[in-house]
Amino acid sequence: CISGRVVRFFVSASITTHQIAIPGDKSLSHRALLFSSLLKTPSTIQGLLNSADVKATLRCLSQLGTGFEQSDQADG
Repeated sequence: CISGRVVRFFVSASITTHQIAIPGDKSLSHRALLFSSLLKTPSTIQGLLNSADVKATLRCLSQLGTGFEQSDQADG
């Protein structure tokens, strides 16, 4: 629990799509990017903070071979 917010990540071999919804928080944004980069299937992160630090993490993970796509459309 971080500042009253609970973040849960579930890992299952049977799941083919991963969705992570986070508040626009820098620490949680970094963690969501790192966790999703470890998955073998595509994941969706909603609420990612748009900051220089998070963009730097995206660049680093991209250089390590993780692919990212940005969508400005809200689901729903």
